Amino acid sequence: MLLIASPLSFMVFAQSNTNSLYGGALKIAYLRDPISFNSVLNFWSTTAYYNADMFNRLITYDAGYNLKGDLAQTWEHSADGKTWTFHLYKNVKWHDGVPFTSADVKWHYTMLTNQTSIMRSFLNAAKLLSIDTPDDYTVIFHFQNVANPTNTFAQSQADSFILPKHIFEGPGPYNYDPKAFQNNPANLKPIGTGPFKFAEYVKDDHVTMDANPNYFMGRPYLDRITWLIIPQVQTAELAFQNGQVDNIHETLGLPFADISTWQKKTDTTVDSFQYHTTWRITFNFRPNALAKFPYINDVRVRQAMWYAIDRQSIINTVLYGITAPTDTAISTVIKPFYNPDTVKYPYNPDKANQLLDDAGYKKGADGVRFHVPMVSYQTGGPFAEVIKQYLAKVGIDVQLQLVENTTFFSLYEINPDGFGDNVAMGIQTFGTGPDPVTIFDWIMSRPTGFGGENSGFYSNPTVDKLLLEAQNSVNETLRKADYFQVQSILANEVPMIFLFNNWKLEVWKNTFNGFRDTERPIGWYGNHRGVWWTQGKPLATTTAAVTSATTAAQPPTGGVDMTTIGAIVVLIAIVAGAALYMSKRKKTTPK
Repeated sequence: MLLIASPLSFMVFAQSNTNSLYGGALKIAYLRDPISFNSVLNFWSTTAYYNADMFNRLITYDAGYNLKGDLAQTWEHSADGKTWTFHLYKNVKWHDGVPFTSADVKWHYTMLTNQTSIMRSFLNAAKLLSIDTPDDYTVIFHFQNVANPTNTFAQSQADSFILPKHIFEGPGPYNYDPKAFQNNPANLKPIGTGPFKFAEYVKDDHVTMDANPNYFMGRPYLDRITWLIIPQVQTAELAFQNGQVDNIHETLGLPFADISTWQKKTDTTVDSFQYHTTWRITFNFRPNALAKFPYINDVRVRQAMWYAIDRQSIINTVLYGITAPTDTAISTVIKPFYNPDTVKYPYNPDKANQLLDDAGYKKGADGVRFHVPMVSYQTGGPFAEVIKQYLAKVGIDVQLQLVENTTFFSLYEINPDGFGDNVAMGIQTFGTGPDPVTIFDWIMSRPTGFGGENSGFYSNPTVDKLLLEAQNSVNETLRKADYFQVQSILANEVPMIFLFNNWKLEVWKNTFNGFRDTERPIGWYGNHRGVWWTQGKPLATTTAAVTSATTAAQPPTGGVDMTTIGAIVVLIAIVAGAALYMSKRKKTTPK
């Protein structure tokens, strides 16, 4: 079988930032209790943030959204994308000292096929046939269909983190016992391979992790991380001001009204960043809805609404400049697949009014052309209200209903009826990356009864064909052409109005650094291995293992002689040079 090899994924197991120091304890204000650390039983995003520090995936993404090795050092796939071979790092150990091997990977993925989880649906879509482990450090996956690496191996959900076979295996089929799996003590006291080891969990209060001195990619800088569970952002802000926390996590962010105040603090960093999820207005094309709201079926009306909304002004005045407009189904952040040449709809109320007049919807005596029932995520409320005002200026009366996010998801996104028959359009957000295959669920035609996320029942056979072709190919040139064409079609047909990239906001004390100097892409669940304390010390003078939550690392017992320190300095210089050289080389990405 012809195999297409990925370039060697060379890793230097020392941090390249020579200014980084070791020691210190970071206290994070975080949104929710983990409930369980079992990444399969509890595969929601809350668990993923915790587990990113304690576990590893098979492969992941670098800061530029290129695939890179995590537990896998290199990999290759067959020309048809149905066979994937991974070569694992050989010096990885679980936190209890047991070696990590290919048997763990095989057990984890086989077990996933028997679970209700995000990954199971992707494995079933690719139709996983078998997994071979010819030796302890080689894993070969065989699929009936093309396996997209993002969905199958690098998924952001928590169930992509590999669990230890020797902790969870049971007597049942595939060495898996469902009851024992659900009741395993490791669900609350996890054993992973990651840069930090589990130390303590107190429900609804905190989770503590200590540095893993034997982490195969290099010891993390921090000695300890304590995640303080603080569901309310106002409480987190107060805790930060009182010195109880050092970091307000991106899951909490800041209220828009507080951003400018926090930005003025000289001892604090407020960092906003865009990522691969976008906000949009989705129109409802269900037949009964179109009978009630016929204006939705006229592309001129949909185009007029896009022209009527000043997205940049919303960003400047409501969102404090923390994001940027987007014009297509794929976020501008995903540069390799973003099509910059689609039709654009800049703010132009005169054009909007002309299109509405041409469509036959004249303003009445009250200045209103028609009424529009619109729903929105509750978190979209601040700008949904402004969008309502912009549409009112061109004679469209929006009847806005804000819906709590989880309820919105249940009512409109996984409901077989989507928006149903009483909603004309809705403001929502969906992912568009890091691989565009993620747009499949909310653009692909959705027959009644299907449980996908195409809330508005948009359907275009050409788009369906392009999406399927892109999903079932590992040819990046072909896939890019398909996704470019999909974006062009959507920009012309306007089944959705694309508003702006989603964002996250994070705050930390300037006594800590490296929050954005980590190895993860923005908006991806990544670990804190690259975060460091500015009052720390060189590694040679820090303890190898963490025994208590301290704010400064202490010198090891007996000290270190100058000869040893000199050797370490020389070694660090050599490794740093190698890192600089290798950073200019192409990163590991399957062809």
